[in-house]
Amino acid sequence: MKEKANLIINKLENKKASKSKTVFLFIGILVVFIILSILSSNWFNSQAIKSIKINGNIIVSNGEIYDIINDETIDVAIDDIDLYGIKKKIEMHPYISIAKVWINSKGVLSVEIKENIPIAIIIDSDNNLKFVDDKANVMPYRFYKGFTNLPIINNVFIKGIVNKPAVKGAILILTELMTDYKNLSNSISEIRYSEHRKMYELLLTDIDCPIFFGRADNISDKLANLYVFWKNKLVMASSDISELRYIDVRWKDVVIVRYKNI
Repeated sequence: MKEKANLIINKLENKKASKSKTVFLFIGILVVFIILSILSSNWFNSQAIKSIKINGNIIVSNGEIYDIINDETIDVAIDDIDLYGIKKKIEMHPYISIAKVWINSKGVLSVEIKENIPIAIIIDSDNNLKFVDDKANVMPYRFYKGFTNLPIINNVFIKGIVNKPAVKGAILILTELMTDYKNLSNSISEIRYSEHRKMYELLLTDIDCPIFFGRADNISDKLANLYVFWKNKLVMASSDISELRYIDVRWKDVVIVRYKNI
């Protein structure tokens, strides 16, 4: 009986010893794995980036972005690259609104950008052309084939400084025109602002006939009235177009028209 008890105790001790060896082996493997991971991470972080990948840019060339970030990345270890600093430098470009920058596990630095898209041309106090986007951000003029037929917003600079409220009002008119009345918007070449009267005039592409729009209020109603008039009167009676002196949409539910011979 005693021998049987000893045999059972020995088996239990052997099982415990076996489990202990398994645990120690697992811990050893885990420690080795952690050490190798740390060494691998340290080695990766000490390397320079392998390449740069840029997405989302249409207006801004890859070369411009490379010029911005090269000083921050050439011969610089991955661990020393300031991703936030690169992001902020890229976003200082007048045509870039948002930049995302990261490095993947293969050592590729990726840049995803969102651009400011011009919707109109503005003319400054020195008669220089500039672009403006839908948030009234002013950008330097540059030739781009997609921007050749943009409308002009005029008289929005005061002593060399852009009058942002005036620009924003013009943009509200333009945005609704381009969204809801595309055909009509193609006939508008310029929005002219009067600082003295705080009012806007729309100028037509082919006709010397200003459209008195008034302030940037009740925009939907004014454009709806103008569109109905434009569609039903001008398109159907094209012979009368050249005789127009002005069109006035400042009044509720009324379009006032004056002809040159009246």
